[in-house]
Amino acid sequence: MEACAMALRSRKTFLRIILPLLAVSSWFALANSDKTFRVSQQTEYKLHDGMSEQDVISVVGFPSGDYRTRTVLYGGLQRIALPFDGPEKCGIRTWTTNEGELKVTFDEEGKVCGTAFNEPKVSIGWLEEKWDTIMVKLGLRQPRCWCLN
Repeated sequence: MEACAMALRSRKTFLRIILPLLAVSSWFALANSDKTFRVSQQTEYKLHDGMSEQDVISVVGFPSGDYRTRTVLYGGLQRIALPFDGPEKCGIRTWTTNEGELKVTFDEEGKVCGTAFNEPKVSIGWLEEKWDTIMVKLGLRQPRCWCLN
């Protein structure tokens, strides 16, 4: 009887230690498991007028879209590149990531005629960033983009 009680106590102690460790390690794994989609000022510098959309995708590494996995805060003046002659005939493709936003303007022939890169203006705290990442990955919240002007 005493051996059974001792085994039960050791199992409870084991569960009290292991379950929190598993929860914390799972939380970190989920928060840091995203495939890395990044754009930067250097990415913009690699692009030039006359490139096709496929050329731009090969330089950037992935198609245009919203790849944020957490809240990204933008503020102040945003750069955008539009030609003076007929901006209504242009199309803009946007790559939005946690590190920034790249906007590429294509003319009516589908060639690059302008680029602009914008960095997030405010950094949120580490714990808030991880919590936001988990909530987005679990589908409980959409990534937010705040404009602070």
